[in-house]
Amino acid sequence: MLVNILVYFFDFAQFPLGDHDVGYEDGIPLLSGGRAGRWFTPFLHLLSGHVQVPVYTQLLAFATQITAGMGAVLLWRPKAKAWLLFVGGIVISCMPAVTDFYYYHYMALAFTASQLFMVLALHASLKPGRHRLLSYALAVVLATCALASYQSSIMTWTTCFWGLVLIKLLEWDGNLSALYVLCKALCPTLLCLMAACLLYAISLRLYPLLGLSLELYQFQTIAFSDLPQRLWELARQSWLHLVVPQGFMSLWLKILLLCALARGAAAMLSRAVHVTQRQLLKVSILIVAIALFPVAAKSQFLVSNNSNWYLYRFLAMGLSYVYSFFLLTLLADSKTPIRNAGLLLFILLLPCMAVNCLDQQIRHVRSTEHDLAVLNRVIGRIESLPNFDPDKTYNLVQLGRTKSYLQDTPRVGPLTPLSSRTISQAWNPGFELWLLSKYLKLGDRLNEEIQKRPDLMEKALHFARDKQAFPHQGSIGIVDDTIILIFDRDAIPTAEARLKTLKQ
Repeated sequence: MLVNILVYFFDFAQFPLGDHDVGYEDGIPLLSGGRAGRWFTPFLHLLSGHVQVPVYTQLLAFATQITAGMGAVLLWRPKAKAWLLFVGGIVISCMPAVTDFYYYHYMALAFTASQLFMVLALHASLKPGRHRLLSYALAVVLATCALASYQSSIMTWTTCFWGLVLIKLLEWDGNLSALYVLCKALCPTLLCLMAACLLYAISLRLYPLLGLSLELYQFQTIAFSDLPQRLWELARQSWLHLVVPQGFMSLWLKILLLCALARGAAAMLSRAVHVTQRQLLKVSILIVAIALFPVAAKSQFLVSNNSNWYLYRFLAMGLSYVYSFFLLTLLADSKTPIRNAGLLLFILLLPCMAVNCLDQQIRHVRSTEHDLAVLNRVIGRIESLPNFDPDKTYNLVQLGRTKSYLQDTPRVGPLTPLSSRTISQAWNPGFELWLLSKYLKLGDRLNEEIQKRPDLMEKALHFARDKQAFPHQGSIGIVDDTIILIFDRDAIPTAEARLKTLKQ
């Protein structure tokens, strides 16, 4: 926990709000997340009283993420000592991808708790004990709650499960009957996940019956005919992700992680060759299983048409566990040189991960300060207009969004949401202005993406055609009862197309 506090110090101390967070500054609605199929998140928000509480919110997320990492270690190595638990908890919780969780503070606990639920579900299904049916039922409930907290946590389940498969294959003595027994032993675990997915799907079917809207924007399924092409793309992107520098994950960190993966895989294969029976078969199966490990870390993309292959929070829920697994393989090896190699890699990885995490947090804080300064300038410009009346309620039309502080930052590879977003909400234009100044009385608020009030949009487009974008003079004006903000002229064609659609 102390290491997490140090690694996420700037977020811990400053608590900067992202574009989603600002909408929940006064409290998180009871049904928040429900529309996206995350109906268990309101129960998690009960732990914080449905409020974003600085320090406390982050501590809850730290605790659940660390516990998920340690739970994965115990899943793979039940007799792991405190040292291995420490390493597993650190790698999973301090991977720079996790910083994406804290861009969305209101959802941070859902991101981390959903992973913990999946890891606990695996434990319950693999170690049923005397009360077998109760353990399986618990596994199904936990996995269902994980899916209903954040659907992408299914990648945590498949990654941890595949790591366990690798451990079992490594222990396999080459006897075919033993391989059959192994497959049979793992079947109940797979059936528990299938039951959880079915139960979750049934829960989504209840939405229309309860009069609730449903928008699974991150989990739209693909057509069955597209499955072969999707499978190939999944494999390609999974392996490519191991080498592509990504936003705030530096090239050096990628190289260190790749070294841990390659050395861990080599250590496993060197142990596999010592089997006396069917040596070639065992080595071949193990090579295929290792090759499929990164694919298991992106399992969501097999059924979802989501194209955000490198999205940070997806990486944190899957690929982080792959790296942790192979690093632990080195540290738990019986040979001293291999253990020393693992220790050296961990010593190098920890400060590298910390620096990458702190870099992103510092930029997040500066980005928020920049956005607030720009928005206050906008408010000042509005209030200084000669026809502005502070007692009057105005409609608002916003074309485009303010420029991101990080938009010109040179980065290699796919970037994080922080790199391209501001605290302005694209789906809720003008909200942050009202939040910063209660002197602004706003009625209908729309931008180029919202399809309503064509009369207001027509008025705004007529005003904007000969104007330059902010901060030019004339980029902000009042026409009758409507405040018009021009932040980006590239938004005008989109607005014109939407207006044409509305008029049809």
